Amino acid sequence: MKILITGMTKIQCGGQRRHDFKTATEFFYQVFSSLKGVKVDWRAVEYNEDVSGYDIVIIGLGHVGEYSCVYLYNILSIVKRCKRIILFVDDWKVESIINGLLTRDLGRDFIVNNNMKAVGGGIGFKCVYSGVNNLIHKQSSLLAPMFNWGYHQKLVEFTPITELITLDPSPYFIKQLLKHDGYLDFSKNNQWICAALNNYDKQLKRLQRSWPIIHFNKKNFVSEEQLFEMYCMSAGMVVPKYKASGTGWWRMRFNHAEVAKNVIYTEDIPLQDDTDGTFRVSIKFIEGYEKKALKKYIDLQMDFLQSYQITWQQTLRKGRDILETTI
Repeated sequence: MKILITGMTKIQCGGQRRHDFKTATEFFYQVFSSLKGVKVDWRAVEYNEDVSGYDIVIIGLGHVGEYSCVYLYNILSIVKRCKRIILFVDDWKVESIINGLLTRDLGRDFIVNNNMKAVGGGIGFKCVYSGVNNLIHKQSSLLAPMFNWGYHQKLVEFTPITELITLDPSPYFIKQLLKHDGYLDFSKNNQWICAALNNYDKQLKRLQRSWPIIHFNKKNFVSEEQLFEMYCMSAGMVVPKYKASGTGWWRMRFNHAEVAKNVIYTEDIPLQDDTDGTFRVSIKFIEGYEKKALKKYIDLQMDFLQSYQITWQQTLRKGRDILETTI
């Protein structure tokens, strides 16, 4: 079987993310390329390229109004030549991504200028809008990186997508993190780390805490390795609440916490899954734990996360099932 992984953004086509942060697309590539009898290409496509030689084309969707979405026209031009398509997302804003494709003027100046370099010539807009129709209205399922807890369908509630196909990247990335075993011997300071692209200063100031908190956002972000080192040196991790909280959208920070053995303060895990209240302890109460009690509480949190994880081999079997179901 021969498949192509491609997409509308550079990262989806194998480009490097800023600060070397790990991506869901990298994980999808590792899963499918590890399957026996499956040959995988991971790259951008040319405008009007003939991709009929691939049994399946796995296409990443992007935000049409963002600078990162530079292969929009290239993707829409090749849809009619695909034998079979699997759509995927690497951003939790699924509704915004899909509705942007359906409702935005794909011929407006910004989008044209942002995509012309990749196109390298004239654009047939009849082909563009036909491509959107074939991508969204004729595809009912969507592949997404998700934990096995959470209300997954919330991500696609207001879209034409009726089925969310999920794969949890945790088994792959935890294995990668364990290679940094030298960091795991660090003694931990009683401090919190909060790392997110957005600025959560207001949310963090409302926390009734006494430990200091180090907040990384897009203004002062560090590399993935540096961030993991900071987690290994710190007792706690704050996972701020955001619009997709409770859905189970995969975040690398939970993998960081599992390996670094951080206590986690979060509202991200819904009560429907956290029935024992493992993640419902107040931040003030957490800081008051004695050392042994804190370790016991961390063990409870790690047991919860691990109870929802499958092995790498099970992940590969699920990946093969996805391909075989598509064919």
